[in-house]
Amino acid sequence: MFFLIAGALAVGTVMPEYGIYALRVSPGALPAPDLVLALAQPTPMIAIVGIVLVLQLFPDGRPVSPRWKVVLWATVVAVALGTIARFVVPHRIVDIWSDDLDHAHVSVLDPIGVPALRTVGHLVLVVAAYLLIATTVLSVVSLFVRRKKADPLQHTQLRWLAYVVGVAAMWIVVMFPLALSFGDNSPSRGSSGSWPRPSPRWASPSRWGSPSCATVCWTSMS
Repeated sequence: MFFLIAGALAVGTVMPEYGIYALRVSPGALPAPDLVLALAQPTPMIAIVGIVLVLQLFPDGRPVSPRWKVVLWATVVAVALGTIARFVVPHRIVDIWSDDLDHAHVSVLDPIGVPALRTVGHLVLVVAAYLLIATTVLSVVSLFVRRKKADPLQHTQLRWLAYVVGVAAMWIVVMFPLALSFGDNSPSRGSSGSWPRPSPRWASPSRWGSPSCATVCWTSMS
């Protein structure tokens, strides 16, 4: 599960840079940027589901009891349905993990989208979202159930997991309101453009000068 989370984080943060380079910096230099961005878009959900599965399976890799396998399979089904629905619903990809694409003024239409499946896809997305919310709550409950049955070693392991989850939750609680209040898209900046949105200097074609410079800089960033 930890490799799944790390892989989703890596793919979801690198692929937007691929799209920015292929669409904004040097158009046509890299193949299929729209497809790459479409494949990277579900990575935030996959990473979050990986964390939910860790809560269900930690520390021995098994659910609390055979009855809790229902929650495990419901989580897997929810993420599978949500990922497929995200692919097939036609939409414009504007951001993935952060607002890097928005800052670089890059957006693409999902090349995998099927217009005939728009209504069904939206319905599946709603069902998957509610199912993931339910399984997330049950995953937290499973930790308390597991704690009652745990031996001293597992008690210690669960305590460390609680610390990590608590720190992560505190970070989200603190940083998310700050991002809403002071971020580039915050209401405090208004719609008059009094606070101009900074776009990445490296995403500007004039920044690169020549194709050879672009190649060198892209290689160094990689």
